[in-house]
Amino acid sequence: MFAISDEKKNDFWATLANDWKPKTLTPTRMKKLRTWLWNDARFWDDIVARHGGLDSTCEQIKNSSMCLYNHMLGNFHSWCFQALSEHGVKIK
Repeated sequence: MFAISDEKKNDFWATLANDWKPKTLTPTRMKKLRTWLWNDARFWDDIVARHGGLDSTCEQIKNSSMCLYNHMLGNFHSWCFQALSEHGVKIK
């Protein structure tokens, strides 16, 4: 597990949450997701470390490899829906 700074977490969360806007996720649900996932080291290892984000910003990854960025966005999506499911939030 890598130590991911809050600054880096904010960068990645803001970019990924902005680019992933399902109609069923209200701002309240996104806020809950952030609370649930924020301290999960496995989430950040998967999203940041696994996709080369330890030495890059999220925008740098997005600009250098859209394929890698889309993969990271897909993982973000999966983690979010898994967290919602685990907390009993119904999604239409």
